[in-house]
Amino acid sequence: MNRITISFVAFAVLYIHCFAAPKPIVSVGIISHQTSCITPNGEAEASVGGSTVGFEFRWYVATSSGDSLIDVGSRVDSLSAGPYKVIAEDLQTSETSDPIILEIHNATISPEVTLSFEDNIIRADSEEGNSYKWFLEDGSELPDTTSHITVSESGTYLVQVTSQLGCTAVRLISVVVENILGYNSTGREGLFLFPNPATKYFQISGGKWMNDVHVAVYDLRGKRILDLSRPESVDISHLLPGQYLVKLMNGRQVEFVQRLRIAE
Repeated sequence: MNRITISFVAFAVLYIHCFAAPKPIVSVGIISHQTSCITPNGEAEASVGGSTVGFEFRWYVATSSGDSLIDVGSRVDSLSAGPYKVIAEDLQTSETSDPIILEIHNATISPEVTLSFEDNIIRADSEEGNSYKWFLEDGSELPDTTSHITVSESGTYLVQVTSQLGCTAVRLISVVVENILGYNSTGREGLFLFPNPATKYFQISGGKWMNDVHVAVYDLRGKRILDLSRPESVDISHLLPGQYLVKLMNGRQVEFVQRLRIAE
């Protein structure tokens, strides 16, 4: 009698060992990587043999210091960029799968921006459709909103570039500016600018060679806003009140540079 019982137990152990449920084999599909820099929205979905019925899926953030459970379910969203782990459990047999590691990548990092400086112009090379704000080193915002600015003073300039998704990048560049006017306030003897201050126009008088010159007006950031050939007078009624620089050229020779104040 004892011998029969022992044989039955041995058969039962052998049966259980041979027919134990296999581990679930999990497949994971990444629905989307992160596509916004404002809120994380990477998504992933897991299944066993294409099915999610009868299984529980546990999602973890995988770190070097350990794993942290973040969600339970076949699908998870709002994932920031980084490594994750998913494990499936068969609810009937309690068998668990080997962990599957996946990586969510940040597909829209801050805009790529390259700064260059030539001919006293700082250019920000970035993707089309981005917007720009320029600042001085002290944080003062400049009025320029294009991808380039003309500068008249040496120093450090910053640009904030914002993509259409709202991602921003800040870059800075230090530049040494050669005086774009070639002179400090100076001029050939006998030349003078009047009236100064001016409201509607100004003139430069003196010298019989006046018919061979042209006059350029710059704002104090070095941007040329007027360039006229042989003017008898220069109309400035459309310019905003403030400080400007006037340069008179005789061919390639700078003959006269003077600061002009336009009054209200």
